[in-house]
Amino acid sequence: MMQGSLRKKKTFDLSPEIHHMAKQEELGELCKVYPVTKRFTDVWTGGILCCFFGGMWIVVLTIFTIVLPTIPPAPGAEPVSTTFIFILWAVIMPGFALLMVGFYLIFSQRIYSHWQVSHWQNGFIYEKKQIRQAFRWSQIESVQSDVAHVPNGRIPIVYACKVRRQDGYEVTLRNIFSDIPELIDIVLEESARHLALQELSIASPKSISTFAHLKLDRQGISSAQETLSWQEIQEFMTKSGTVTLRKKVE
Repeated sequence: MMQGSLRKKKTFDLSPEIHHMAKQEELGELCKVYPVTKRFTDVWTGGILCCFFGGMWIVVLTIFTIVLPTIPPAPGAEPVSTTFIFILWAVIMPGFALLMVGFYLIFSQRIYSHWQVSHWQNGFIYEKKQIRQAFRWSQIESVQSDVAHVPNGRIPIVYACKVRRQDGYEVTLRNIFSDIPELIDIVLEESARHLALQELSIASPKSISTFAHLKLDRQGISSAQETLSWQEIQEFMTKSGTVTLRKKVE
């Protein structure tokens, strides 16, 4: 039988509304809270630098654009053309873009401060600003998980796990949340347990099929290359958002 790994109980700071929702949905005990990772909140310095350089870019070029037409041309030289002035104004635009990025980075901590996922015994609660949605494991209709490796990217492994409830409501769990591989593993394991309607064991991979891009539903597990029904699966294992299966031997 699929067994969830034992986790130490901790005290987490959750609002009374979340505790009330968990009680209403009968989610059981709180296991862990996954807040926004610091990568998305500790960007104050970068925001200040973007604002500084963007502001300087705008000020210097604006002054140059305004002052240049007032300077008398040298003898024999042509006056500054209107086209050249328009080009200078166009060059200012990247400064505005840099300024906007700076403001976004400065206020990103405020933007993401109310985003988190709380994992409970019988499901999880997704919070995004004023959005609060509870997902019981038994209410999940399907899970679509994708893991992409980007060796030279800012984030070397990109996770995206779309969880769909039976009423059609969906949320996507991404790298924005801390310990995202662990969170996705939990969602995949618990969802598989309820979708399979049969006993599954979790074991080390042997003769296996591995899925980095997959979908779980009542019919089984599918990817672009392969589809397996729950009746064909003997062992089920998750690691860092990927699923490893061992098929039943005929």
